[in-house]
Amino acid sequence: MSQQYKSKYVSGFLMIEKNFKIPEELMDRLPLFDSAIQGKEHNRDFVFELAAKTFGEEVALHFDRYCVFVDTIPKSEDIFNGVYKEIPKDDISLQYSLACHLAYDLRSISLEKDGKKIKNPEKLISSMDNTLRYIMDYFCPEMIVMFARTTLALFRIPIEPTSMKHWKEFSEKYKDIILLA
Repeated sequence: MSQQYKSKYVSGFLMIEKNFKIPEELMDRLPLFDSAIQGKEHNRDFVFELAAKTFGEEVALHFDRYCVFVDTIPKSEDIFNGVYKEIPKDDISLQYSLACHLAYDLRSISLEKDGKKIKNPEKLISSMDNTLRYIMDYFCPEMIVMFARTTLALFRIPIEPTSMKHWKEFSEKYKDIILLA
């Protein structure tokens, strides 16, 4: 299957890859590169070649890896709604990124307060429950522990275990490692 790249990747790449610097002398080429793919879909090889000719192969490799990552990572909202997209179980960096996204997005839901009460506790419970199912199916144990520690201990997301159908399985499987972490 040919992957299609769009201009949206350029701005995202620049935001995410802060530690990876495009050489200053090549930055003036960025608008030309962006306009060349703007509003059109191109196959992966074409965009890689264009990026390599514009910025060099090192930047093109980083850009290509970023585009693959963006298209691979599932949306938090889909997971919260029980729509699961399989991810590679051996890709720890993808799991880590997704675990961070999920934790922050669950935190946002838990902070939607009206006075001192969560505005939509059913949404939080359902989202957390579907997330537990997803991480048990697709994450390695280390990422499950990291996610649990982040959401429960660091962010202190208020959960209602008795209202979640996957909590019992989750706690039986992982409580010992989570408590040790």
